[in-house]
Amino acid sequence: MSTQPLASAFDRLKTAIDEMKEPFYQSQLRLAATVLGSSIADMNEQPTPAQISDAEFAFGDITSIASEVPAQDEERLNPAIDAIRNAIAALREARPLPAEVVVRARALQEMLRERRSALERQGFRFEEEEAAHVPHHPRELCLPARRLQRDLAAEGFAMRSLEKLVDSPDEFAYHDVADLIAELDSVAGSQPG
Repeated sequence: MSTQPLASAFDRLKTAIDEMKEPFYQSQLRLAATVLGSSIADMNEQPTPAQISDAEFAFGDITSIASEVPAQDEERLNPAIDAIRNAIAALREARPLPAEVVVRARALQEMLRERRSALERQGFRFEEEEAAHVPHHPRELCLPARRLQRDLAAEGFAMRSLEKLVDSPDEFAYHDVADLIAELDSVAGSQPG
């Protein structure tokens, strides 16, 4: 699927931003549009799921800022924003992550959520209480994480927290668990299945 509809919609967005009346939001949108423009420019003609995800992430900043603009500027922006949303959705539909990768990402996420919950409960126990078992030690998670890392790399994704889990499981702390859950959500969260 071609990226041309996305590039055309982005050009319309830049024109709409240039025509805005509110200078504060205009400057914020120009900055966010620069990031989105870079992610679009980095796309191949047949973009990878990672490239589509990057554009979708950058587009989230645009929609967040646009939700606060005055009504007259909102009317200018909405047609281009809708066109970008539709173009990204079409790209994602044409080039989704393989279903088995999504399933593995969500399974790892579920194990990480169980671990995070147990770690949180440990932080709220009374001193005299015995510490409860914390499931899914990072060393146990290495095997599914390594396979998922290879699969995601083949689709263009590089994830710092996933690399840390694979490379340094004994240093994989609570905040790393939360970071990896979020990273996996950004990859698999909007995928079908």
